[in-house]
Amino acid sequence: MISNNDIIEFFKENDAISASVIEKKAGLSHSTISKALNGTRKLNKDHIRKLLPVLKQLGFDKEAYLCRTLAIVNNKGGVSKTTTVHSLGIRLAELGFKTLMIDLDNQSNLTANCGVEDSAFHILSPGMHPIDIQDNLQLIPCNMELDEAQEELVGEYDQWTRVRDILRPYKETYDFILLDTAPSLGIFTGNAVIASDEVLIPTQAQKNSVEGLNKVFRLVESVGEKFDHKPRVGGILITQYQNTSVQKMYAEILRERYGELLFDASIPLLTAVQQAVAMNVSIFEMDRKNAAVKAYLELTDELLED
Repeated sequence: MISNNDIIEFFKENDAISASVIEKKAGLSHSTISKALNGTRKLNKDHIRKLLPVLKQLGFDKEAYLCRTLAIVNNKGGVSKTTTVHSLGIRLAELGFKTLMIDLDNQSNLTANCGVEDSAFHILSPGMHPIDIQDNLQLIPCNMELDEAQEELVGEYDQWTRVRDILRPYKETYDFILLDTAPSLGIFTGNAVIASDEVLIPTQAQKNSVEGLNKVFRLVESVGEKFDHKPRVGGILITQYQNTSVQKMYAEILRERYGELLFDASIPLLTAVQQAVAMNVSIFEMDRKNAAVKAYLELTDELLED
């Protein structure tokens, strides 16, 4: 997925290129690019769509930016991994990015939250295919048979890379692929990390959650060592946040320990979020004006700036 930053970086690396000439060729308003270069505006998807054919003639490598694949990972349960995948998927789709969500947790919470009941297949099933959720948003669902598939996968030569290989053709179609993982660091979580470009880690601002982050970082490191592919940690997201002295303290510990890896957005603990989870719907359907939705909008903006 090509972002504002990718275009800006290309212009900075090729400073002899005239922004005004490119604007004219791409049919953009005067100063659109120059304002993006000095940070007073951002290029939106329509700008980028018009710029691509012009910049490609000047050496811009479109293929290098086709898709961002994010694995949402934490071995601890109840940290809003599924809510985060679903909310990001909805918002990215609303912004016009073609997005694929993948449920890799046999509890199938993401599948249920998307309104899919009793899915007949999972990602390893013969005949598996994405199903439509809304405009620009599709889902590869999950069911309980993923447990049996995991047992069959153990010991196979591609037991850690099967998901990566399945997803390769989809990267030519989608702007974003979001992988929802189980609360474990097992074989499918490992597959998700290996298949991804980035790992996003939701966590609560609590002692056990903060201390447990090291396990996720070790998994990313081990993937880099064994498979010559180290996805970057795209960020740490505080979820279920309450403005108490204890959570403030652990939020500050996270900031000191991880610096810019910690997203500015944090997801508050709200009754509306808990109700949405219980009703198997997205928080966007419950109440778009609540603070959690606002926080996920901010998180999406941060991802797109990266």
